[in-house]
Amino acid sequence: MQVIVIGAGDVGYEIASRLSRDNHDVVVIERDPDRAERVNNNLDVLVVQGNGASARVLEEAGIKKAELLIAVTGLDEYNIVACMLAKRYGVEITVARIRNQEYGAKTSVLSNEDLGIDLVIQPERVAAMEIVRLLKNPAATDVDFFAQRKVQMLGFRVDAEAPIVGKKLSQLSLNVLIGAIARNGDVIIPGGDDIILANDTVFVIGKTGSMSEMGFLTGKSSERIRRVMIVGGGNIGYHVADMLQRYKDLGITVKLIEKREERCRELAEQLQDVLILKGSGTDLELLKEEGIEEIDAFVAVTGNDEVNIVSGLVAKHLGVRKVIVEVNQPTYAPVVDTLGLDQAVHPRLVTAGTILSLLRRKSVFSVSILKDDKVEVMELAIQPGFRAANKKLRSLKLPRGVLIGSICRGKEVIIPRGDDVLQPGDRVVIFARPEVAETVAQYFKPKA
Repeated sequence: MQVIVIGAGDVGYEIASRLSRDNHDVVVIERDPDRAERVNNNLDVLVVQGNGASARVLEEAGIKKAELLIAVTGLDEYNIVACMLAKRYGVEITVARIRNQEYGAKTSVLSNEDLGIDLVIQPERVAAMEIVRLLKNPAATDVDFFAQRKVQMLGFRVDAEAPIVGKKLSQLSLNVLIGAIARNGDVIIPGGDDIILANDTVFVIGKTGSMSEMGFLTGKSSERIRRVMIVGGGNIGYHVADMLQRYKDLGITVKLIEKREERCRELAEQLQDVLILKGSGTDLELLKEEGIEEIDAFVAVTGNDEVNIVSGLVAKHLGVRKVIVEVNQPTYAPVVDTLGLDQAVHPRLVTAGTILSLLRRKSVFSVSILKDDKVEVMELAIQPGFRAANKKLRSLKLPRGVLIGSICRGKEVIIPRGDDVLQPGDRVVIFARPEVAETVAQYFKPKA
């Protein structure tokens, strides 16, 4: 597919990298010369330096042949204009990153269709939703749902004294399936002979609500979170606080620290049930003054990776049970595990998963990217004409690095074994190494 990506920040760079790796023809448009040079030096794509909202620049990038345009600059208006121009040139699919929710809203004069946008992506809002899911599942490092929330995937970091340490997967009597194991910066798609080690992160999939025993087996407490402190009053911090304040009747209290005085005033007006504090998340005296020792969860989303990590470390040192940090730079991802922080949320990976779902839409419902792009979790539909329908799973010729994690058939959720079969209408969740993910998506496409 011919794809144009406008904007080479963290999100645009990640999207271009993934699409190039999946053998799409990618052109990146970027105004900033340093960002353009970074893409040109590191990715197998064509780079055009210029304004992506310019018809001349779009033509130079090959807009007349493009099938997909993705506009992810930091300015909503640029992204909208680029999509409107792309539709005039006949581009089939347009995607825009939009921060201002007034654009394309139901109450807006202009709809997304009027603006020439087929899909709106909001990395900050989606990242906030992921953070709230993690806060609702305090024992987990990762949370996701599939098959209309009938199937749930949770990640757990295994404590040294956990009951499952040292055991082979084949020895575990579970009503769920371990689909992947993260260990020492890599991810294993496991078999029955693989052994669980201390400090592994295991990704478990099963029927929603069936994982109550996993917290105990991995040595994790599932004590409910009630007191949350957020550092950073940008878009992610605002959305997290806004979502959490709706649970005030359940005893959830939220404090938000923001260093910009004007932004503090804005947040105080918008978040009536959140205590807004002016200051820095690395200010030890402020944190102690605001009762950090009594906080259940600490969320650092300043937009600055270094500040997020340092403030997260301070919170962990002061005894906070759950620490979640926003990380944008890929080089920092391994640091989070090494330093003992509970979870990193990556807006760029969330967005890349959305784009991959769109590109594979003939067979794939959704894509989740785990452990900084070490493994993909795909939800696929088994269509009529699927070549391997009604064949036993053990006979399927799937590539190495692939594991079928669950089968949803109507209301039934099946944890698959070798003798199970796939039937048209099933929704299947698959763990796959990224280098074989596109092959898997093609394998499950129906015959033409």
